Amino acid sequence: GADKNAGVIQGLSQLIDRCWSPLLSARPNFAAVEASLDAIAAEYLTAHGLPADKPLEPIWRPPSSERDASHAAADLASADLALHAWPEPGPEGAYPSKFPAMTAVEGAAGADVGTLNAGVFSTHGARGPDKMEDRHVIAKELNGIEGAHLVGVFDGHRGAECAEFAHHNIAEALTSCWHKHEGPKEALREAFKAVDAAFVSAFKVAQGTAGNQEADDTAGNGKVGGVRYPGCTAAVALVWGNMLYVANAGDCRTVLCRDYTTSAHAALSTDHSANTNAPERQRITAGGGILRQHAAGNGVAWRVGETGLAVTRAMGDADVKGDGVTADPEVSETRLTSSDEYFIMACDGLWDVMTNEEAVAMVKDTVKEPSMVAKRLGSEAMTRMSGDNITVVVAFLKNVSTAEVVTWERAYETN
Repeated sequence: GADKNAGVIQGLSQLIDRCWSPLLSARPNFAAVEASLDAIAAEYLTAHGLPADKPLEPIWRPPSSERDASHAAADLASADLALHAWPEPGPEGAYPSKFPAMTAVEGAAGADVGTLNAGVFSTHGARGPDKMEDRHVIAKELNGIEGAHLVGVFDGHRGAECAEFAHHNIAEALTSCWHKHEGPKEALREAFKAVDAAFVSAFKVAQGTAGNQEADDTAGNGKVGGVRYPGCTAAVALVWGNMLYVANAGDCRTVLCRDYTTSAHAALSTDHSANTNAPERQRITAGGGILRQHAAGNGVAWRVGETGLAVTRAMGDADVKGDGVTADPEVSETRLTSSDEYFIMACDGLWDVMTNEEAVAMVKDTVKEPSMVAKRLGSEAMTRMSGDNITVVVAFLKNVSTAEVVTWERAYETN
């Protein structure tokens, strides 16, 4: 059994190592991979005394009660993971006592303090249904407060657990702490850091409960020395009357259309990519973090820590916190005007293949129904061969024409 397969296992492991070499020149081409696999198959046949021309057949392994029990324990721990008890925010409708008074957008039609009509498109894209790590949240009238709306996109990596946790907990984390702060910016920062800390703690417990028995299912998905360290990038927008706050940790991006007629727009977040954000690289190195260049495509790219994380800010990722990766977001503050039309919030599955200008132009050329617009942007990203999960939220900041509205929110989930 195991002794007969020792050479086969070693050969396959060596081939995988060569395929994942950080040096592009050391990676085998397709013909070399095919030749290696043929050699490994021949060795298997020889080791088991089989004819050299016998085709290899897939082996079906019968159900294992021990394995099934382990997987059940892992599933239960994962389900429990998303549950977290946050402090009570106070009575429904209770305004954060230290926040400035909420005001309506100057010159806006109607008497609404703040309006949000949002739609979302989310798909696993080219990565396949078993690799969907994106999550999102749209919460209108937080804690029953008119004019207070929250939108978030969470792009998981090394597993979906952190994105799932953030999706379930960010709104409650914010409302549980906002009474302590003078305004939304500091409240958003605390909420991000609180969700991060709660997830890291909860996942450590959940992983111990599951006994790491899910290892076979998560190989290559963030395991370091038998321990996994999932994380997620996060963008969260808080509409607060005539103010728009955007908290960002990672490479999700938020773009505000400031004038529908001229397509004038502004990015409300900065991508925290180790490869493109020089100030973030300086922050990492100044704090003593590891920053190295790794093979990427036809060149090299900066990465953080021994893990080689592509972003400098994220929730989770406990193994690279010592290298300066932080969940502390950068928060932008924008006073809305009557000409501000909508914002687009999306993960890098969209922005890797589409510029801000192209996205705004595409919205202008699409019926003003938020879900339909989001679906068109996401579908275009797939057409442009985005290789990642794709999640797009389009949130209109005013009541659009009834002739163009189908529904205020609809989620398109593709499989």
